[in-house]
Amino acid sequence: METLLAFVLASTQVINRFLLRMACIILFSFAYHGSDRSPWRVVSDLSFVTAFTCVVLALLLRERKFGDRLTNWDEAAAYIMIGLMARAAVSA
Repeated sequence: METLLAFVLASTQVINRFLLRMACIILFSFAYHGSDRSPWRVVSDLSFVTAFTCVVLALLLRERKFGDRLTNWDEAAAYIMIGLMARAAVSA
């Protein structure tokens, strides 16, 4: 029971961190996009930078890639997918 509770708490923390970072990315992208750049392009660029940051943190914290809870590796994968979808929205 304790391991399940620890798993849920750790994963909830990662999900909350992800949502907070996404809110910041969206706010910055719509606040700072220029006349020559689409907000989706800025979302894409910021998502890739955030994914890189998550990878560096995962390496520094020595997190397992395929662990039993959500980690910075999972966040990085989500940010890369969001960045690729935003990039596809720009080019479409």
